[in-house]
Amino acid sequence: MKDFAQGSQGRLRIGIDVGGTFTDFVMADSGTGRVALYKEPSTPDDPSRALIEGLEKFLAREGMAPSDVGGLMHGTTIGLNAIIQRRGARIGLIISKGYRDILEIARCRMPSSFDLHAEKEVPLVPRARVIEIDARFSRDGKLAAMPSEAELDRVAEALKAQGLDAAALMLINGYADPETEGAIAAKLAGRLAGLPITSAAAIWPEIREYERTLVACLNAYIQPLMDAYFARLTEGLQRIGVTAPLLVTASNGGSLSVGSAVARPVETILSGPASGVMAAVRQAGQSGMENIITFDMGGTSSDMAVATGGEAGIATRTDIGGLPLVLPVVDVTAIGAGGAPPRRCCPAARAARSRPGWRRHGRGPRRAAR
Repeated sequence: MKDFAQGSQGRLRIGIDVGGTFTDFVMADSGTGRVALYKEPSTPDDPSRALIEGLEKFLAREGMAPSDVGGLMHGTTIGLNAIIQRRGARIGLIISKGYRDILEIARCRMPSSFDLHAEKEVPLVPRARVIEIDARFSRDGKLAAMPSEAELDRVAEALKAQGLDAAALMLINGYADPETEGAIAAKLAGRLAGLPITSAAAIWPEIREYERTLVACLNAYIQPLMDAYFARLTEGLQRIGVTAPLLVTASNGGSLSVGSAVARPVETILSGPASGVMAAVRQAGQSGMENIITFDMGGTSSDMAVATGGEAGIATRTDIGGLPLVLPVVDVTAIGAGGAPPRRCCPAARAARSRPGWRRHGRGPRRAAR
């Protein structure tokens, strides 16, 4: 993927942020220094449609041709919204024998120790779609069990029977040998007509089995969605004559090529919110403010961050829809606007919610203010 300097000779740089309610455009003309804004209602059934249609209208309004565009920078909340609303792909999990309940057990902590009605998040992968494999590593990275061809065939058949869109593979201590874990994932994918299989060690090669499993599952959960989206988007840009390079903003405030964003979509979960924070920090710095709180409220989620000393905070762990994400990200906290399906709860919790004065907010029920 070409960067902006290697792209077309167009003088326009266009930033695009796809949200749950609106798709926003910012155009900077390097020739005149002029900045223009445009807003197009999002199309949730196909977010790329609003982007393409909005870009066409924007260029026409400004009297510009597609060939004038020299670069596109794209921030998106597609992955974030899919996770918050639990509308991602149907995925499975392949894990070392004996660890089938890793997502159910998690860290054995409740969201609120003093809330008798607090609920744990429902795992992204139900236990029925978690498949054990006879493979693992010792703590020093040595291969303790390698799956035979027959074992790989068995696991592949079990995955095939589930009718999955994608899957994640996490081997105990696999972070110590990402290449071998990746090779096992490739062998399984080859048996499943190219079913996308995310290797946990390839995404986050560090200790902590639950967090690494969850990161791999999050990547698999949104990968088919993001793959299809970028395929439609690329085709749409070509159709309207925009040949400029397209970059996708990452959760850490940087950018990715489309190919990298499709392979590792988990790195784009906070793409849109992170871009907003970076822009706010830059704007505040130009106004002489170094310490700020940012608040970005959309139709599907609200995002908050703190910047000090003119720099956005960077974290290696954050929570997305109640699930821990262990990746370098701009330190943004996101809460949903109530779009997620109802969570499982005990009869006592259901009874409590039926009483007057109770409402849901954030990750669990809270008593309404009197």
